[in-house]
Amino acid sequence: MTQGFRLDKGAPRRAERGKQALKLPRDHVVYGGLQTSFVQFEGLLAELERQGVDGFVEMRTDKYTGTLHLVEGAVRSARVEVDGEAVSGDDAADAIIARARRAGAAIDVFAAPRAVMLLATAGDELSLKYQGLTSDLLPLDEVIANLEAERLTGYLEAVLWTGTTTARVFFLRGKVVEAMLADPSHTSWGVAMLPVITDAVRSAGAEMDVYELPMDEEAGEDAGESSSATGGEAAATTAPVEEPRPDPQSLAAAWNATLATVERVVDESAHPGSFRSALTEVLEERSADEPSLRPDGHAFAYRHGRVEFLLDPPVGLSEMLGDCLSDAVSRISFRLRKADLESTIRDELAPVMEEHGNLLGRDGFDRTAGAFVAA
Repeated sequence: MTQGFRLDKGAPRRAERGKQALKLPRDHVVYGGLQTSFVQFEGLLAELERQGVDGFVEMRTDKYTGTLHLVEGAVRSARVEVDGEAVSGDDAADAIIARARRAGAAIDVFAAPRAVMLLATAGDELSLKYQGLTSDLLPLDEVIANLEAERLTGYLEAVLWTGTTTARVFFLRGKVVEAMLADPSHTSWGVAMLPVITDAVRSAGAEMDVYELPMDEEAGEDAGESSSATGGEAAATTAPVEEPRPDPQSLAAAWNATLATVERVVDESAHPGSFRSALTEVLEERSADEPSLRPDGHAFAYRHGRVEFLLDPPVGLSEMLGDCLSDAVSRISFRLRKADLESTIRDELAPVMEEHGNLLGRDGFDRTAGAFVAA
């Protein structure tokens, strides 16, 4: 391997030739239009590792494409294609690093759901679970429901009987996290494509295969067994059950209800746009140390007064956002010389916290924005 660079554990340890690559989403650009002439490539990889990016780095010339696959910022696998020939593994990683040190190649960095990247880097760990399912006997929505119940980590591939269109539905522990519909001229990504895929399979018919990646279940699922010696008391060594992560859509809905209320209260005391301006200012300042807080970032965005989680948000993002919210309100309160602004917001937020407080609290909101939560 090239000095200063290693594939993370789980990557292939030999050259593999000709293996077909899993198609990856390209709609969330982290960094685009970079050139090897002006970029210190290993420094770029170090920054992506610091940010914990899930996605891939693609380097291109007319006849050459090199791809590094990232999981939590670590390079898990590499692939090089030259004139239709493909090589993956350590040889590919070395070739990409060597090519990055010469001018004339373009570099783009894309973010993608972690489940997709885990599957893209799974190699021989990915196994065929079900083969040759047909939609005339098993409708797609029923197959998806069964895979959700089985807590599948993997993907379903449906080849429509038209012969030119392929659909994939990606799962992480039974949750649909991404979907893709591709024909020779266009590829569409996003969970929102699932109804379109279902309709297409229902109309045209399809043959379906299911691929599975073995995953360790979270610790604590078997916790809670009673001890016969203590008349049913839980054993002292029982591991705590980890709270499930909030899904991005629910978390965004909770945050947008919170921000809309705070914005209304603040702008009634100041002038329209005051709150959005203050919060954007704080987010931009904090993003210098915590890139995931960039208002136009690849995982989180704050636009037109609303938050959007484009990918699974980092753990504890609500804690960081709560701190930014508190800072923005404090700045406005100081500028307006309005000492009761915080208590007014807390009163107005009471119904929102009643509905969304538990979800926000699981992500750390109370630790930094507890002043807005009624006791």
